[in-house]
Amino acid sequence: TSDPWVIRERFHEFFRVPFLSLYKGNYLHGLVIVVRNLLWFAPLGSLIAWASFAWWDAVPKRVISTACVAIVIAVAAVTELGQVLLPSRVADLTDVFVYAAGGTAGVILTHHLFAPDNHRGLDASGKLV
Repeated sequence: TSDPWVIRERFHEFFRVPFLSLYKGNYLHGLVIVVRNLLWFAPLGSLIAWASFAWWDAVPKRVISTACVAIVIAVAAVTELGQVLLPSRVADLTDVFVYAAGGTAGVILTHHLFAPDNHRGLDASGKLV
């Protein structure tokens, strides 16, 4: 939509109390939404973590991990804020939190399992070490 009043109203609705929208209906429905959104952004976090391995030896690991998580949070926020402009979608701060948690889990898991300086991960046969 391009109407500034509608965009303004939808932007204010974006900042309603987090997790309030999950209380509508069945609690299992809310759980399914949270798990789905966690799993939706975990691969993105993993891809960003894989890309960060190019700087693994040149930059402190804590800086790399923080940058990866910041990128995940930025993508989650832009994804939801973009929904303010789409009349068929509902932007929700809860989704930003859950997307960020899923992406962060992907970053942490990938850095923990596949970092170049540790011996965990997959061996030549594809088994977890």
